[in-house]
Amino acid sequence: MVSGLSSVKVTDESPLTIQVKLNPKAVWGDGTPITSKDMVAFWKAQNGKNQDFAVSSTAGYEDISDVKADEDPYSYEVVFSGTTAEWPLYVYPRLPAKVTKSAKTFNSGFTKTAPPSNGPFLVRSINTATGTVTEKRNPRWWGAKPKLSSVVWRTATPDLQANAYSVDELDAINVDPKTYA
Repeated sequence: MVSGLSSVKVTDESPLTIQVKLNPKAVWGDGTPITSKDMVAFWKAQNGKNQDFAVSSTAGYEDISDVKADEDPYSYEVVFSGTTAEWPLYVYPRLPAKVTKSAKTFNSGFTKTAPPSNGPFLVRSINTATGTVTEKRNPRWWGAKPKLSSVVWRTATPDLQANAYSVDELDAINVDPKTYA
């Protein structure tokens, strides 16, 4: 279960209805609580009904017919138009409402900086020259303390990845068979 959730329960199978209770301790990286408003706004940005939002895919979110916020800001209901085994992927907000309430912010607000996070790590630096993103522990993280103090992500061509793997700088890589055929 996502650590930002207190509980998730199927309350009806026709239509598929999921009752979600958020962890009241869960916050975005800036300390703003994660609430039902975030889920409502995220679903509206992702479901494809508003063409102003430049989403890469509406998959899953287009199958939601409604997100109903309860009076409790940490509780909401997600109603799907049909049955799907993949529903757990679509019942938690990935971005705060302040990002998804405006198509302009959603589409271009984070082209040079990282979007707000709600996980155990926060982006601390982005180096476009080296293709490196460095994440450090989130001081507002409400869950168990991460074992790592930082995570460094690097972009690299398949050849560089293979070389880094061969000298034990990487534990695993995805190899595209077409590249080495």
